[in-house]
Amino acid sequence: MSTESVIRVMKDFKDGGLIKFEGKDIELINIEKLMKISELG
Repeated sequence: MSTESVIRVMKDFKDGGLIKFEGKDIELINIEKLMKISELG
């Protein structure tokens, strides 16, 4: 996966309320939904 693709996915996750950025840290807000996304692709 390219850097641009990762940045786009991370932004989508942030906009969807799945993750939150705190400086250099990433907080997982909705782990259950992230797990479903990882299973479904």
